[in-house]
Amino acid sequence: MRTRPSQAFAFAVGCVFATSANANTLPQNPSGSHVDFYFTNLDFEVETSGFKESIDGNGYGLDFWFGNGIGLFTAEIQTNQLDGNVQGNAVDADARTLRAGMGYRFVNQPAQGAWIRAEYVQFDGDIDVQGFGSASDKQDGYAVHAGGMLGRGMVRGYGEIGFADLDDIDGYEYTVGINIQPGTVGGFLEFRGSQLETDEFDIDESFSDVRIGVRVAF
Repeated sequence: MRTRPSQAFAFAVGCVFATSANANTLPQNPSGSHVDFYFTNLDFEVETSGFKESIDGNGYGLDFWFGNGIGLFTAEIQTNQLDGNVQGNAVDADARTLRAGMGYRFVNQPAQGAWIRAEYVQFDGDIDVQGFGSASDKQDGYAVHAGGMLGRGMVRGYGEIGFADLDDIDGYEYTVGINIQPGTVGGFLEFRGSQLETDEFDIDESFSDVRIGVRVAF
C-alpha cells in the first residue's frame, strides 16, 4: 500500500513538534552527523526525438551523514515503486539507488556550512511493459558535489549541485531543501533533480525526487 503524501507530512511534522515540546537543548547541526528517515515521490521522464513519457511512484529511503570538524562520510539507500501509462501500455517499475562517499567541510557551524564530496553511485531498476515484457538495468559510477547551508535559529536551508557519471548515462543533478531542527529530532523537505543523457543514443532522462521525513542529529 502506498503512503499518501499527506500522511507522510503529518508523520514528519508530528515527530518534530513532539520533540520540540520537550527540547531543552540548542538545535543540533544538520550538516554535522545525522540520519534521515524519509518518504519519497519520484518522477522518471524519458525524452527522445520529440517523444516524451513519464512514470512516477512513492517509496522510502535512509540517508546518513557522519563527520567530525572537517571530515564527512555519507551514504544513502532508496527504493521506489513506479507505474504509469506509455503509449497506451501499462508500465510498472522498481527503482533502487545506493550511494556512499566522503568529503571535506570548509565550514561546519550550526548556522552555516560548506562542503565538497564524492560518492559511488549505483542505480538498479526493473521494468515491465504490458505487451512487451520485462527488462532490467544496472548502472554504476560516481558523482561529485559542492554544497552549502545557511540557517537562523532552528530553520536552515541547504543545497548542492553536482555531476554524475554512470556506465551509460551522465549529467548534472542538484538538491535544495529546508530543515527544521528544534532539538535532536527534526524534520526536512527536500527536492533532488537529475538531468542525464545516454552516452550512445539521443535519449534524455530526468529524475525529479521529492522527499519529506525525520532527521535525527547527533
